[in-house]
Amino acid sequence: MENSNKPIYPQIGSTVNNENQLSEVYTDENLRGITKREYFAGLAMQGLMANNNSCSITHIVEMSIKTADELLKQLDRKNDNLLQEDNNLA
Repeated sequence: MENSNKPIYPQIGSTVNNENQLSEVYTDENLRGITKREYFAGLAMQGLMANNNSCSITHIVEMSIKTADELLKQLDRKNDNLLQEDNNLA
């Protein structure tokens, strides 16, 4: 799941040349923020905590991480299928 370690809101930087024209756009690795996995786990945790008062915090954390991992796995699978469909059309 390489997608899980990508930032949810990557910080984009750019450079300009001597003529003040855009010459490069890049992602600043030092300003990554939280990962997609952390973000999705946090969203799952919010939902679990809002709707279930009987679970321990350990269980909620474990379920949040499992939910995030499953979501990312399904998204990767869907993206792989879309790429395969695109390749079949070419």
